[in-house]
Amino acid sequence: MGISKVKIENFKTISRMQLNLEENGIICLLGKNGAGKTTIINAINYLYKIAEQPYKIEQVIDRKNPYVQKTIIELFFDFSKVQKKTTNQYIEENLLEFEKYIKNYQLPLKMIQYKNGLIEWYPINDVYKVRKLLKIFPLYFIDARRIPLHEWSDLWEIVSDLAISGIEQDSSYIKNNLTNLFKDIYGEKYTKAINIVENIFQEESITINDREYKKRFKNAVISNFGGEIFKIKEQNIDYYSDGINSLKYMTVFLKLVINLSKTAWKDITIIFDEPEISLHPQYIEALSDNICELGCNNAIIMSTHSNHLISSLIRNYSNIYFFQVYNNNGYAKIKKINDFFEEKDKYLIGDEESSSYFSDLTVLVEGQTEIQLFKNKRINELYPFLKRATFYNTKSNDSVTKLMLMTGKSTVKFLKIVDMDKILHYTINKFNFRSGNKVVNPVKDINNEKSERYLYYGEKKKNTYIQSKKINTLIKSEIVAEMGNICLKGNNYTSLIYNIKKYCSVYNCFPFRTTVEGAIICFHSINIILEWIKINWEQKKYKEFIDDISIYNENIQVVIIRCIFHGKVDTLETEIKNEQVCKIVNKYSKGDKVDGWILEFFNWYFDKYMINDVEANKEKFACDFPEINDILHFIESMLK
Repeated sequence: MGISKVKIENFKTISRMQLNLEENGIICLLGKNGAGKTTIINAINYLYKIAEQPYKIEQVIDRKNPYVQKTIIELFFDFSKVQKKTTNQYIEENLLEFEKYIKNYQLPLKMIQYKNGLIEWYPINDVYKVRKLLKIFPLYFIDARRIPLHEWSDLWEIVSDLAISGIEQDSSYIKNNLTNLFKDIYGEKYTKAINIVENIFQEESITINDREYKKRFKNAVISNFGGEIFKIKEQNIDYYSDGINSLKYMTVFLKLVINLSKTAWKDITIIFDEPEISLHPQYIEALSDNICELGCNNAIIMSTHSNHLISSLIRNYSNIYFFQVYNNNGYAKIKKINDFFEEKDKYLIGDEESSSYFSDLTVLVEGQTEIQLFKNKRINELYPFLKRATFYNTKSNDSVTKLMLMTGKSTVKFLKIVDMDKILHYTINKFNFRSGNKVVNPVKDINNEKSERYLYYGEKKKNTYIQSKKINTLIKSEIVAEMGNICLKGNNYTSLIYNIKKYCSVYNCFPFRTTVEGAIICFHSINIILEWIKINWEQKKYKEFIDDISIYNENIQVVIIRCIFHGKVDTLETEIKNEQVCKIVNKYSKGDKVDGWILEFFNWYFDKYMINDVEANKEKFACDFPEINDILHFIESMLK
């Protein structure tokens, strides 16, 4: 499997890090810009570069810590595949010199660079032997930002590196055979020209550095094709766009490696740094197919910022392993993300789902209405931290929610915002716990209860285990509904909702008291809502509406208006059990749940009530929409 493990110490922003690679799979490094993904890749590549060109030493030692005296990069090479693959005597003889360093098929190679520029290798303290080892385990590195878009000569190097067996023939033997071959092709003029050139060189004491075997092979391949300049459909490469050239280059590279590596005795590792750069989504799909095919027989390390590439790889390939790279006090850290999906769930993975890897916070909401609220431009201007969060619409699909939350094993933070009917349901003067998916109902998660009882302590235990006991007591109490199922009131109801909210917050879950509509249309905002309705409805219709609801108290009026805009009654039931109220709701209800009224309302609200004072505006917003304000504060706290 080539490189099986990577250890890095004091390399730039990496203090200490270990990365375990999987056999024949894709290692995908995820994280925000500046997290350290490229630094990991560069460290691996640096070891190879210094072995080949020890005079190109760079300043790579951690500069933040003055006590650090050296950088260590250690690669573990797996010989199991190479030893099984080769039947070539020459290769086997070369492998013998590494046997004393190999244990359980693993050979660790450590490069140490000191502050004074001194380089040491361990356990093989011979740079020539190190080079020989690295030729057995070649590394191919593609940085999409530095692809030679209009000049592909390095592809010939890959061909020659993978195609030859490694058996080198005597130089004079090669020369004599080439001379005879070219004499047959070009005739006596070739021989005469060669003799003249040789005589002049001898007279002037000029010698030619004899090319190594690989270079001779490369030139032979180039000669076979009649030249080394690439064209696409008879057009020079610079005729096409950078996107097409980038895709074409990587496609040719991948296909060469895929097919040549099948017969090569070497065990290769391929590194891609953001291969999706400048590629159209359709091109990314094509790139994904080739990467997946390559990963069947080779180890791949890849960094990406493309949620489209991630979702495509997940759907098309099984052996993909995600590692979250994140910044911790100025240093890059890495954490493996455990498999979070089953084969049957792959179809659920799209660009939106995979975008969570690149967000400071992913907020899962139940529907489009919540998206309208939290993505509202005016609200985002008042609370700019919202722009750092990704809001994802689960469409009330618990399977999708579970899928997303399993990525919480990474460093990505998640918040669930749910309607209270995900947690409670009402039957005959009391609430019961909803027996649904525990993923969206922490109150019903038995694993939480065990942790709370035995593992938590102090304030956390107070807010969980003790809180849970209060909830279980309150859930048994009588909570009487008014007018069928319209309104609920009383201390038991208020306490139950308060304690559930407080408990769920520990598990990054925020339940609305009813629904998002209830958070907007509430007791505190009722007069503002009525003012907006008056402006938007015909005068006659508005007057009739006021007359219809005037016989009810303010609490019931709030519920009626809430239901008109597709919210729910206090008991969280969809059916309104009071006939008269039901008639009023049906009479004035208009459009559907996502007809855009939230956008219209908040645009009007901000124009009418907001002034040129941010703090005053926040205070006003908090007074009018206290439940939304609570959520905003919770989101802000999670982003700190």
